Amino acid sequence: SAQTDQNRLQGGQPIGRFASNADQFLFFVIAGTFSSRTNAERRLAQVQDAGFADAMIIELSDSGYFAVSVGNLDSRSAAAALKQRFERLTQIDAYVRDRPF
Repeated sequence: SAQTDQNRLQGGQPIGRFASNADQFLFFVIAGTFSSRTNAERRLAQVQDAGFADAMIIELSDSGYFAVSVGNLDSRSAAAALKQRFERLTQIDAYVRDRPF
């Protein structure tokens, strides 16, 4: 998985904090950003149930919000392709965000 060693479980759900040494993954496909962790966990369950098992919640340090990341990739074009595939399969809107968080 493209997740860093700093991922950990909190409350049974994966929470990600990406370290600066994870710079090879510059683009993230986000399937929702929430002020409530509970809402982020609900979206995470939907995304994982749709077959995106590596999805995780990322706490955004710039806002305190929680984003559901479908995947993290090393190019904008790869992230855009994943976004399109994700939206087609799930009917959930997503967007591409680049680092930093």
